[in-house]
Amino acid sequence: MIKQNTSENTFRRFSITDKLVIASLALSIITISIVASYSFTNAKKAILDRTFNQLTSVRVIRANLLDKFFSNCVKEIQMARASSDIIEIAEKLNLNSEADGKCNEDGIFLNHRPFIREIQENFYHRIYIIGKNNQSCLLKNADSKQLSIVDTYENNHQVFITSDIIITDLSMSLDSSHPIMTIAAPINNHEGLNLGMMFFEISSSYIDSIMLEKEPSNGLGISGESYLVGQDHYMRSSSRFVYPSMLTTKVNTQSGELALQGEEGTAVIDDYRGVKVLSSFGKLGIPYFNWVIISEIDYKEATIPIYRIRNEIIFISI
Repeated sequence: MIKQNTSENTFRRFSITDKLVIASLALSIITISIVASYSFTNAKKAILDRTFNQLTSVRVIRANLLDKFFSNCVKEIQMARASSDIIEIAEKLNLNSEADGKCNEDGIFLNHRPFIREIQENFYHRIYIIGKNNQSCLLKNADSKQLSIVDTYENNHQVFITSDIIITDLSMSLDSSHPIMTIAAPINNHEGLNLGMMFFEISSSYIDSIMLEKEPSNGLGISGESYLVGQDHYMRSSSRFVYPSMLTTKVNTQSGELALQGEEGTAVIDDYRGVKVLSSFGKLGIPYFNWVIISEIDYKEATIPIYRIRNEIIFISI
């Protein structure tokens, strides 16, 4: 009873002005807290949405560049295999029983060197022909060394059963320090008779030239990256953080799984390093293989502006 009276007496000592000040202060704190919370939530959502949109834009641009790259490769091999020069080389190759990759030396296509130089684009590792007699003719070699093509034929002989363009997935090659992928097309003469196959080998370094970005000023910051993932969940391009990663780093993430199922979207996930990231994912529209493309940036880097805004709100409120 004495304690209750003491509390009542203490409260009565406050004047009307003091009570108004306390009430105003309490109301101000509540109002500031509500406004600050609302501002922080909206700012966070706006920054995350903007980052997701930026990642999606980067992903779509990379996907379009890849699509254009492979479309150009297919068009080039289609034009090459239908040319009279390549048909003549294939016909002469089928008449030669001892070529085995040495046709540069025995003059099979000595008169066609200007045409061959025109198709020697920088992104081709090798260009070669395999005849119906299993003999091979190396037209272009990026490493400038003589190679045996017979092993390559044995690994790709199944392409002879089709009349369509075939693009094989990336795989390691014994004669290259980088994975390569092969575009194959049948060579038919003007009467439609099959003379063999033409092969363009694309080095993975040219895929990385499209995908791998290390400049912070180009839209992906310090921790952002775009990469490709195959049906087996292994990377088909190089990681910004793991080396070597192509065909060796497995991506078992939510984004990878959803993209391989044909879905497209964005999410906050843990990436293949176990780091929390903002992720934009989708499937490539290239019909020759089942790859997906993912663009990501570390959550910590993406949310730096958010927490800067939070600190400014707290400072202004105080």
